[in-house]
Amino acid sequence: MNARTIVAGLLAALLVTSAVAPAALAASDFNEDASSAQDPYIAADVTIDNFDRSTMQPGQYEDDSGDVATLPATVAQSQDVDDIGTGSVNPYHFVATDIDFSDAGAFPHAEENISAVDNETRWSIDESSTAGSMAVLDSTTAPGVEALEVSTSSQTSSDTAVTTFSDVSITSDAEKRYLRAMLDVNSLDSGATVELRAVDSDGDYVATTINSSATASDADELESAADDTEQLIAFGLGVRCGLRSAEILEVAPQDIVETDAGWMLRIHNGKGDKYRETPIPENLAMRIQTIGDIRNEASDEPVLSIESTRSLRRWLQDTREKLAEETGDVGWNSLSTHDLWRTWATALADAEVDPLLVLDWGGWNDLETFLDHYRGSHSPAAQRRAREKVDWL
Repeated sequence: MNARTIVAGLLAALLVTSAVAPAALAASDFNEDASSAQDPYIAADVTIDNFDRSTMQPGQYEDDSGDVATLPATVAQSQDVDDIGTGSVNPYHFVATDIDFSDAGAFPHAEENISAVDNETRWSIDESSTAGSMAVLDSTTAPGVEALEVSTSSQTSSDTAVTTFSDVSITSDAEKRYLRAMLDVNSLDSGATVELRAVDSDGDYVATTINSSATASDADELESAADDTEQLIAFGLGVRCGLRSAEILEVAPQDIVETDAGWMLRIHNGKGDKYRETPIPENLAMRIQTIGDIRNEASDEPVLSIESTRSLRRWLQDTREKLAEETGDVGWNSLSTHDLWRTWATALADAEVDPLLVLDWGGWNDLETFLDHYRGSHSPAAQRRAREKVDWL
């Protein structure tokens, strides 16, 4: 396999994601003409029952009934039509690893002024289980932003290389600890896995896993592990159609239509409450329509019996735990509902489907201006040619 490189920065402070926050309340004196970004904030008094970062957006929470609710807040929006195009685009975009703040390298360490991020020489390397090599080097992710660069070379299948920072003491109960990490994955070979662990003195640990990509075969395994037809449909709508959690719950038999471009799924209240259409595999379309034909409910009633994203997350949690146990692949434990539509997008990109079609089908509205200029330029014939590149569409 070729060299794999990961640039990592560890922190125990607030993580600023690269995604644009869709829900935040700007200060009343927000100045759009200011020379630097101003802090948006959310002002509300709510009791949050549960919060899942993998499926919820900033400003969302789970209410007492188990449904995802959104605070009555909006992000301050640009009105500069000449620069932005529509006046409805968030003018600020952040990349977490490019932000210089003092707490980024504050943890983990046991000695004063000894940071895991700033002291690459304190990392030990174990190459006993690999025929290749590993290196831990000083690096930066942006001017003035310290980071570590972890790279391997000449790795083969089943090889494992380990680097460890031991200048921190976790005496027990690693599963109760919480660690956040910011990583730029510059390159990661197909089939490669990176695991970041926090290990206590008893050998117990918590871990997060980065897979090079979830492949079509992963999608097949996920669908095969579904307990019943409802779960099979729910997972399929994620990994085969690119639907988000809330969108999956709303799909009804009447939303399936056959067009000149093939079988399509209509999403009436998608991301940003926008309508869109996305391709759906014929077998999944037939399965949903068959359920609509044999049940007593109206065709506009959702095909799934569950009504909350919490129930969907429970389905996925049970299935991923089963797959992790059956396959021995701990990477399944990191699977979230967010990963379903990301897997779909990755599969389309790997098949070289026109990126503009992928953006349109997936409903990414952080590029709304760009999409507004090109939406509708793809004919049914062009869509059909693109679909023919993907064997499961």
